[in-house]
Amino acid sequence: MKQKPTTTEEWLEAIYHVETDIRDMLKAKKITLADLDLIDTDGVCKLLNVSARTVANYRKSGELRFSKRGGRYYYLISDIRDMIMKDFDRR
Repeated sequence: MKQKPTTTEEWLEAIYHVETDIRDMLKAKKITLADLDLIDTDGVCKLLNVSARTVANYRKSGELRFSKRGGRYYYLISDIRDMIMKDFDRR
């Protein structure tokens, strides 16, 4: 697992990779952004390169809003982007 970005350049690169991963997922599945409004915990882990426990900590701290359906947690893509940008703005 990679370390959390600390410099502006590292954050910009991380954001770029998240956007690239989303685009690649869209191309592979031939779906639209409207179909990808929500992402599950596994998707968040892959996009942010963090563990499921880290995502659970984001939920517990209120840093990342979620919805629980059928025993699975779902997150808004826009909230993930906002969380990244909020941390980026602090630096």
